[in-house]
Amino acid sequence: MISAGKSFAPYSDKPFAEEGAMTDGPILEGAPAAQGFMPMRKALSAPAPGLMERNFSFGAGQGTAYELLRKKTFWEQRNPWRNLTRTATFVSSRARGDSVSSATSVYTIEERSASASAVAVAALTAASDPKPKKEEAVCVVDPFSTGALIAERLESEGFHVVRVLSEYNSPVADLVQESISCSYEATIQHNNLAEDQDAALAETVAALRALPWPVVGVLPGAETGVALADLLVFSMELRGNGPEHTRARRNKYLMGEAIRQAGIRAVKQLYATDWAQVETFLAEWNPTPFIVVVKPLESAGSDDVYKCTSVEEVRTAFTTIHGKTNGIGGVNDGALVQEFLTGEEFVVDGVSRDGEYKVVTIWEYDKRSVNDANFVYFGMRPRYEDSEEMTQLIDYAAKVVEALTIHNGPSHMEVKITHDGPCLVEMGARCHGGEGTWVPIAEACYGYSQVRGTVDSYFNADDFAAVPARPGKLRCDGREVFFVAQESGVLRGIPGIEPIRALPSFLRLELMCKPGDFQALTTDCFTRPGSVQLLHKDDNVVKSDYDTLRAMEQPGGGLFDFKMICPKDPRTMGVVVVVDPFSTGAQLAAEVVARGYRLVMVLAEKDSPVAELVVGDNEFGDAPTVQHDNTVEDQDAALEQTVAQLMAMDDPVVAVLPGAETGVLLADRLAVRLGTRNNGMELSLHRRNKYFMGETVRASGVRAVKQLRAEEWGPIADFLREWNPSPFRVIVKPIESAGTDDVFLCKSTEEVQEAFLSVNGKINGLGQRNIGVLVQEYLDGEEFVIDHVSRDGVHKCVAIWQYDKKPTNGAPFVYNGMRPRCADEPILHEMIEYARKILDALDIRHGPSHMEVKLTSTGPCLVEVGSRCHGGEG
Repeated sequence: MISAGKSFAPYSDKPFAEEGAMTDGPILEGAPAAQGFMPMRKALSAPAPGLMERNFSFGAGQGTAYELLRKKTFWEQRNPWRNLTRTATFVSSRARGDSVSSATSVYTIEERSASASAVAVAALTAASDPKPKKEEAVCVVDPFSTGALIAERLESEGFHVVRVLSEYNSPVADLVQESISCSYEATIQHNNLAEDQDAALAETVAALRALPWPVVGVLPGAETGVALADLLVFSMELRGNGPEHTRARRNKYLMGEAIRQAGIRAVKQLYATDWAQVETFLAEWNPTPFIVVVKPLESAGSDDVYKCTSVEEVRTAFTTIHGKTNGIGGVNDGALVQEFLTGEEFVVDGVSRDGEYKVVTIWEYDKRSVNDANFVYFGMRPRYEDSEEMTQLIDYAAKVVEALTIHNGPSHMEVKITHDGPCLVEMGARCHGGEGTWVPIAEACYGYSQVRGTVDSYFNADDFAAVPARPGKLRCDGREVFFVAQESGVLRGIPGIEPIRALPSFLRLELMCKPGDFQALTTDCFTRPGSVQLLHKDDNVVKSDYDTLRAMEQPGGGLFDFKMICPKDPRTMGVVVVVDPFSTGAQLAAEVVARGYRLVMVLAEKDSPVAELVVGDNEFGDAPTVQHDNTVEDQDAALEQTVAQLMAMDDPVVAVLPGAETGVLLADRLAVRLGTRNNGMELSLHRRNKYFMGETVRASGVRAVKQLRAEEWGPIADFLREWNPSPFRVIVKPIESAGTDDVFLCKSTEEVQEAFLSVNGKINGLGQRNIGVLVQEYLDGEEFVIDHVSRDGVHKCVAIWQYDKKPTNGAPFVYNGMRPRCADEPILHEMIEYARKILDALDIRHGPSHMEVKLTSTGPCLVEVGSRCHGGEG
């Protein structure tokens, strides 16, 4: 029990920042940015103009967001919340006859899910029936995220809803879902900047008592509001939890130690501000197998959470975290080192009244490793007490709530079920966050939600008593799907919206991005592009739709269409890298400059003998050149050195293009490493090596030339003897070269041997030594060039050329010219379709391709293809 008159530090024992320090220095515990909450939504409910410049105002109703917060002012440029103000779009199934009422938060779903739809509508409508107005006020501290739904629920219960902001001039006062409507009758700002926080608290309490209605409750709306709500309920003698154990309910280290002292299974951990402490801890612990988690003491989502498998990795993670500004704007003072808990992770959402604890929802997380991040949320599904494991989970949650003295209101807990039972990950003395998008699923599946239970736990004793202590069997099935962007770049469109709306279990879609936005790779909840809520009476339908959505978010899966794929947000049009910009590559480089991109030229070979082969009057301006070192033995290290030079540019790289054949391999490697559009590395060698090229095409079931690759004469002689070509016409050429460099047409075994001796070991026209030769059948027929450009696997033929190639001056293959052809004949259509099969076989999904094809008596057959532009100096 809390004794009257006892004094409590409002947020921590640390000194408070002076006014203005919050933007340049550490964000202390008193600021919302340090409270473990990162809101990401814009609101319809916004303060009236001028509200944010004074401590108290009435009538903060609906309207546009406060104008000063939308301008490129001090806050826009430097505030610690700048990561949070993302565009949000909520898409329901309204276009198909369904409805969404922002006043009551009623959602309906697709008619094909009739039974689940009926459950959802009935549950949500009943949950939102407005009641007569009471002459009583309830305060919500920081009504962001799910806190906005609590405020909306309180208003439907007839209370006058008062908003209390825990940070003075809060820049996130309007960051809530667009579908939520709540008219705050008054707004009070707590002055967290005041040096005397006891006096500031007294001032806030006086403002609440000066309201024209008695205040009968104070609830936390978000994690940022928990500490102030505890202080206010203690000062005003209202139902709540009081501030005595607030820090243990908020600080992850103190939280773990508090439950350990209560005799409950807790994670093994160390909070350290010095590496020596960590080193000693690890030496004494000696975890086997070595899997250690390092994370900030206070942050949100999976921001800077590292899974380490060696002492060196722990040190790197600790060094990265300590002193860094985290995802919620605070500066990390040290880091938390913990054991890695194996097992499935669950969320237990409960509500309490006078110490009576009830679990209202259980969610099972789908959390995976992706995009070089170990802990990424993919989604969650509702569960109930259907096994001994779930019973243990509920019993454990009740012990944690008691240990942390949460006697009233909501609790949101993340727990892993390990080999030796449940173990707490972390807990918040507030509602489940995630902007409350899960509420319609909970209401439909359980007939109840934590939002409704929170209000009942404070104000409706009979309704609270009617709620079962443990969740019963689900009425229907649902999922919340968190989108995971597996490519980053600037969006051109979001074509997946309509297919998602057509899913049988579709309930609601939320997007955090729009065309023209930069979408980063998803590594935590802050880089999540959106979510979808699914609901249906048949769990197999929900599972199928979930799998469909997972497939759609894969590269090329149809969810997003990227204008450009790049690792960072381009403030200008970005950098385009051209590797070996000679021959037509020089024209390509000139086109890059003409289109307004910043050109960087990369040379694939050190002291390249062909660097001067940039033909024409091309204007490259001050385009820098990066020299890749192909001479060192460790080519992975050489690649990283080249990548580092490119990443040090002021603007991000948005594309890597091969300028010539010599640049194809390095362009592939750079594009993959930099995260731009690329064709991958799996078949990179096959796109350059003519032998592997032919065999890959053959393996895909497409007509390919008969051939042998050999470095010695013996296998060639055996090959010719078994083949016995009639008439004897055999091609001998280098495995990698260009044009008709050292291509021999042989009419006897002796000529083949002579050509082999001439080609093998010789320096070819690209400056490389030939290792072995290629022996191939001679293809009769006219020869054509088919030039394509591709994007996301869509191929477009931009030119067809017919070669005039004939024997001249004793050479069998001399280009005399070429002429453009129109695809107006069926045979040319056939050749284009054949070419596209080749591109698919070699996984050329992006960029240019230049293909030579002979039209033989049995149809088209590939001579060779390059994943670069047609050469010939353009």
